[in-house]
Amino acid sequence: QKERKEMQQKLKSQEKKVDYFERAKRIEEIPLMKKSFDEKEVLDRKFWEQQEAERLAMVIAERKLAVDHRERLERMHADRDIFFEKIKAQRNAAFQEKLREFEAKLAEERKKRLLERKIKRKEARREAWLKEREEEAKRKEEEEQRKKEEEERLKKEEEERLEAIRKAEEQERYKKEKEVRDRQAEIARQREEEASRRLEEKEKA
Repeated sequence: QKERKEMQQKLKSQEKKVDYFERAKRIEEIPLMKKSFDEKEVLDRKFWEQQEAERLAMVIAERKLAVDHRERLERMHADRDIFFEKIKAQRNAAFQEKLREFEAKLAEERKKRLLERKIKRKEARREAWLKEREEEAKRKEEEEQRKKEEEERLKKEEEERLEAIRKAEEQERYKKEKEVRDRQAEIARQREEEASRRLEEKEKA
């Protein structure tokens, strides 16, 4: 414990000595620091003056450059207007050319479409005419077929009627012939019976 206290006292004593020397050192350095500050201030002022001079020179140069540029632009103003007018004229000419090309293509397309519609109408009329001819031919064919069938039907009916008449006449003729044969057979039978009867009577007498 005692050694610790002695050590602390030694440390405090040393700290006091250090503080004393530091204060003495600062007091001695004050004139040097002031001199250094003055020298630095002079250098800073010179540097600032140099920078300001350079800045002013730059501003003047930029101003002169701007004036020269403006004067050059003013001199170029007329050329610029001429250039713009030329560009405008060229663009207008190009536009007019494109417009003429477009109108020519449009007219050609219209002409093409009109021709296509004309061809389609002609083809439609031709197809309608062919269809009408085909339908007319079909109607004639069907009419001829109906007439042929009607004629065949009438012919068949006439043939059947004539056949019926022929059969009826044949039957009537057969009937009459049969009646004649029957009468002749009856007469012959009667004559035969009469002859037999007379023969029997003659034999009896």
